[in-house]
Amino acid sequence: MSESAIPFASIYVAVPTPFDDRGAVDEAALVHLVDYLARRDVAGLALLTEAAEDSVLTADERHKIVERVHKRLGEKKAVLVSISAPSTREAVDLARHAEQCGATGVVIAPHRIPGLGYRELYRHVDRVSRAVTIATYLSLRSDNAADCLSPEEAATLGQHERLAGVYVPDAPSDKVRAWAKRMKSRDGVVFGGCALTFAESARAGATAVICGVAMVATEQSSRMMGAVERGDVDMIRRIEKKMRPGIELLGPPRPPGEEGSVKRLANRLAQRSLDGLLLRPVVPFRLVKKGLELQGHPLKAHVRPPYEDVGAEEADRFKAVLRSSGIVS
Repeated sequence: MSESAIPFASIYVAVPTPFDDRGAVDEAALVHLVDYLARRDVAGLALLTEAAEDSVLTADERHKIVERVHKRLGEKKAVLVSISAPSTREAVDLARHAEQCGATGVVIAPHRIPGLGYRELYRHVDRVSRAVTIATYLSLRSDNAADCLSPEEAATLGQHERLAGVYVPDAPSDKVRAWAKRMKSRDGVVFGGCALTFAESARAGATAVICGVAMVATEQSSRMMGAVERGDVDMIRRIEKKMRPGIELLGPPRPPGEEGSVKRLANRLAQRSLDGLLLRPVVPFRLVKKGLELQGHPLKAHVRPPYEDVGAEEADRFKAVLRSSGIVS
């Protein structure tokens, strides 16, 4: 079995970063989430993803979160660590730290910065992947650094010899299918982005999932993945029907169709988004944290500025959706 071997339909829960009233990382709440997930039917934890508000964490906080989770979790579950720093030096440092703390893999997911094209990204991926002996994966989600590449450049980068797979959280089925075909000969992993909608990605060739929504819908996600693994179409449909209100609110974003592809081309030609400059998060971490609070978990639903906490009126509407989806009673 290769180092990248991950059982089909495995869930890696993207763990949020809890903050206290001072805006610092709430270690007690983080330990609680780790203990909670250690008892759940999931393959592992994914740290420092977008769901963790990684872009507003300091380098020191990232290191401490990885250390704290490892100290508490031990070898009970596998751990993936997302590395978003576009600085290769910082990325290598965090990757090595993650390996020392027992991580089973790292996901290279650099943010976009000026001048970061194919050659720069290739050097970045090459150096980070060669700095560690654990599995390395490449994030190809919309609006990260790889999104500036042409499809041909992204495909070539994704076939780097040290990569054990790719993460395509908001990709349409045809894109998932293409990556599954590329990865088949090397026993590579194709991570989808939401356990509750994994059936469609699985039909296209996705093999596992890194999912922030699974944090607040752990039981439902486990049932969905079990149904996909068994090929139980009736159960898949029942879960999807029951969870539809939650899926529409929590995500994932709808994959772009043909019209979306034309619009994205126009966006690139215009050098800006025709729909404005706001980037929609793949995982609405504000709502995930509020959902955990509504479920009775001992953490505050605070997000770090400049993001804003969920207001009272929005929380009431969200609670109603979670009730209709069976996530809260």
